[in-house]
Amino acid sequence: MTEQELLQEALEWQEHIRKLITATDDELYHKRSKVFDWLLERVQVLEKENKQLKADGNKSIEFETYRKCVRGEIDEI
Repeated sequence: MTEQELLQEALEWQEHIRKLITATDDELYHKRSKVFDWLLERVQVLEKENKQLKADGNKSIEFETYRKCVRGEIDEI
């Protein structure tokens, strides 16, 4: 699967999870759902930023550092 397909699958799971947790009062499920929501939001923000950087053609040091962070090649900036 491509990254876009995986993201789409995750978004579909997010909707499925939301439907499931409406049937429970278990706080743990609600907490995990919020974490999942947060993770997906971060992925979407990073994808948008990455597209913008690519569109700008920015080959600066900041761009290269950003790419390495996203790829997990370095832990922090």
